[in-house]
Amino acid sequence: EQLLVYDILQILAGFKGRYLELPGHGPDGGETPDETFAKSSRQLPSQNAAAMDPALKVLVLRLLPAGGSFARIRDFCNSRERHDYGLCAQAFGAACRQLMEEFLLVVTKLEEEFFRDKSLGLQRLWYLLQTSLRTLQI
Repeated sequence: EQLLVYDILQILAGFKGRYLELPGHGPDGGETPDETFAKSSRQLPSQNAAAMDPALKVLVLRLLPAGGSFARIRDFCNSRERHDYGLCAQAFGAACRQLMEEFLLVVTKLEEEFFRDKSLGLQRLWYLLQTSLRTLQI
């Protein structure tokens, strides 16, 4: 579970995880979250998809799309920051960038808790990120 939490925190921060990949950002580019998890979970040490607790799998599948949303928002902000797209797009991009910075602060605090206490589990991560995940989906 700790390996999954660390990978999810990496994905939420916009980095590639060691065992998990972003949905739709894998080598094929069009994988669903279930396919990505099934492929990635086979690589977990001493575990495989069949042996993994179904509750953990559900939580991972709920958290993974947030990494994809973060990547799409980041890509939009990077592509629309020039003046070629107009003032409204620039203002919207700036607002999205501020939203990303606030989300990264939350992820950083969660990473700090993970490394300090080693008590951050998937259930607690899901509970603490629910509000932020809804915001990212919008």
